[in-house]
Amino acid sequence: MNVFCLYGRKHNLHAFFFVMLLHRMGNGGRHNNDVTRSKNYILILLRRVEGNSVVRKFALKYPRLMRFITSRFTVSEFTGLPLTFLIVCFIGNVLLLDEIAESFENSAMMLSVDKTVAQFLFNIRITGLANALFYFSKMGTFPVVVLIAVAITTVLLLRRNFIYLFALLVALAGTGTTVLIGKNYFHRVRPEAFSFYFEPLYSFPSGHATVAVAFYGLLFYVLIRHVEKYKNKSLWMGVAILFVLLLGFSRLYLGVHYLSDVLAGFSLGLLWLLLAISLLEWRIYNKHGQQKLTMP
Repeated sequence: MNVFCLYGRKHNLHAFFFVMLLHRMGNGGRHNNDVTRSKNYILILLRRVEGNSVVRKFALKYPRLMRFITSRFTVSEFTGLPLTFLIVCFIGNVLLLDEIAESFENSAMMLSVDKTVAQFLFNIRITGLANALFYFSKMGTFPVVVLIAVAITTVLLLRRNFIYLFALLVALAGTGTTVLIGKNYFHRVRPEAFSFYFEPLYSFPSGHATVAVAFYGLLFYVLIRHVEKYKNKSLWMGVAILFVLLLGFSRLYLGVHYLSDVLAGFSLGLLWLLLAISLLEWRIYNKHGQQKLTMP
């Protein structure tokens, strides 16, 4: 007897979320073998799990609970494996951010690493490169981010694309609020001895790093989501990763943030990026239906 048929429609756990996401963004035909291979691996795993006597007994005793568990692994709906994956990442990121904050407050080793990295980058600093990174880091400043956000918001309002606008506002509002709260809560002074220029606000977490992941990460996600060719998707993924890392590195090289500030900013930004993407995909799924997330 197939245990998973006890809950009505059989859920097809036939791809990891990453594979689903690549297909969701429209990957090319030459990658179909990877999708098929992933399906086969998961189906083999399913057969082994459903053949386990403990699993069979559990399913017979608690059919509703088992139905809920298995529904968390379907990729035919956004509320299945994609949402499960995002929730797990979100929780993991909260724990990581908490660990970074605790290390900053209580770990002598973390403080030592911060100062060592700041001193090293200060010693190798080249004025020409510092000037270039100074202007590049303007991409994470409040005026530039607001200007870009207003321009995008205007376009979305004219196109009446409220789904994307909602995700954008969540990422922006969440980022701004939590960065401001974090800076005023921790009151961490910047590494002024190594600073290339003066920054008036507190240091932890890095607002530039948070914006790089949450705001620009969402923009790159939407862009990649609408690119058709897989080759171009890979290119833009590389550009997105390079942009985020470079913006974070610029804060270290300019000596206006410690390493833990930037890491905490990346982690905090990822929280809001995951939340924005979850809400975006959820609303798209509710609007357009199951076919948007269905694998072949």
